[in-house]
Amino acid sequence: MFHSLCFCRVAGGPADHIYIRNRKGFVAVAVEEGVDIVPVYHFGNTQCLSFGPKFLEPWGRKWRFSLGLLYGIAKSPIPRRVRLLMCVGAPVKVVKTARNDPHFQAVVDSTHAAYMEALQGLYDKHKGRYGWQDHPLVMH
Repeated sequence: MFHSLCFCRVAGGPADHIYIRNRKGFVAVAVEEGVDIVPVYHFGNTQCLSFGPKFLEPWGRKWRFSLGLLYGIAKSPIPRRVRLLMCVGAPVKVVKTARNDPHFQAVVDSTHAAYMEALQGLYDKHKGRYGWQDHPLVMH
């Protein structure tokens, strides 16, 4: 099985933002190898460290390169002490398909959509246990 992990950050109000919509490489590998994908979500992960300075974000997005530093307590690399909750969902079934198959991209797209749906369901199921009933998950 292939275990997935999303990198998250909090942006704006009380919501968790993950950048997953255009990240299909791990799904393509899983489809090519025929291994199921296990959705995993870590509540509180986005509270441990911050990223900055914020004025570099537009340049980093434009160049598709991370510009900035992660920081925690007193602007140091030491993470903040927060409660973490790791949730593991049921595996998303994957149909093994060769890369040269004309339907490969369609299989990757449908598997990725199923993975995103499973991740959303996992988040919705457990957000109350973490105390985030009013925090939606936003997938970019």
